[in-house]
Amino acid sequence: MNLSYHLARIIVLLIALILHEIAHAVVALWNGDPTAKNMGRISLNPIKHFDFLGLFMILALRFGYGKPVPINAYNFKRRRLGYFTVSIAGVTVNFLLSVIFMGIYVPLMYYTRIFYSVNFLSEFLFYLFNFGIYINIFLMIFNLLPIYPLDGFRVIESFTKYNNPYTVFMRKYGQYIIIGLILISVMGEYIYPDLINVYPFLNPLGFILETISTWIVTPILWLWKLIWGVI
Repeated sequence: MNLSYHLARIIVLLIALILHEIAHAVVALWNGDPTAKNMGRISLNPIKHFDFLGLFMILALRFGYGKPVPINAYNFKRRRLGYFTVSIAGVTVNFLLSVIFMGIYVPLMYYTRIFYSVNFLSEFLFYLFNFGIYINIFLMIFNLLPIYPLDGFRVIESFTKYNNPYTVFMRKYGQYIIIGLILISVMGEYIYPDLINVYPFLNPLGFILETISTWIVTPILWLWKLIWGVI
């Protein structure tokens, strides 16, 4: 894989992760909690947003998560609404970024020759838009899994009592579940790649993300094609 591939991937990952975490912090502030802002999380500095395990996942599996944004729900004007809106802020940004990348990709693909030229810029833009579409969707889907400390768990937490059995279990074992899924997925991706085509569930995270991302991306791309008049 060439320089254009890796450069495009790094740029998209930085945009997707940084804006994801900033969205959490900004929405928390809108809801009355300045904790994240006071800790410097409304920042474009990537170092402030990377989590070691999440970064490893991104490098190894092309998806992951950032350092959880600190919040104090007692500061929220409306606690449950604040908790919920903060929880979905990051994945909402990733979804919108993916939709925007799709909206620009379609006219470039059908009305220009830019993706068909054999040069660095052409390859870079092709990878940039494809990564922009799928990395953001992958991050959205992964972060919506109902496992601690992901956003999906926070969404469930916003609608349930703090000490209900599920949330107590997840706070205690959620990170181990994620590590287990990562290890199984890494083995499937890198150790048994020939078996993945026959048994895709050997890479459970990859299987879930690729299946659901197809359900999401396909109709949105179709809608953009309709808007741009290419179907």
